[in-house]
Amino acid sequence: MYRFLVLSTAALLASCGDFPGQKGAIESLPDVVREINESGTSELAKDIPGATMKARIDDGDTLVLMMGNIPSGNRSFDPYTVRKTLRPEVCASDNYRQLFEEGGKVRVEMTSNFGKELPAIQFARCG
Repeated sequence: MYRFLVLSTAALLASCGDFPGQKGAIESLPDVVREINESGTSELAKDIPGATMKARIDDGDTLVLMMGNIPSGNRSFDPYTVRKTLRPEVCASDNYRQLFEEGGKVRVEMTSNFGKELPAIQFARCG
């Protein structure tokens, strides 16, 4: 179960794509959200059939990636362990590092296929 959730979160984070154009990362967040909301579910469904994905911006600098219909039933996980496990992968992304350097954050929110809200995972820095 834990391994599946880590892989699911990694797939979600990887599907975020590039920050477009010459804008800064935070300035590009509306474009990233629009792209995810238009094509994110189809990208995520390749890795997790039936899963859905949407995005929004909170507080002007936090990219929130919302994943639904995750086949975890009523089981949950420790968000600190998942964050620690995924931090090297997140920080390997130039896009996320740029966002963090500008003071931005990424939060992953997931809901199981039973409607259970799973603990959010937030990244705000590398290291």
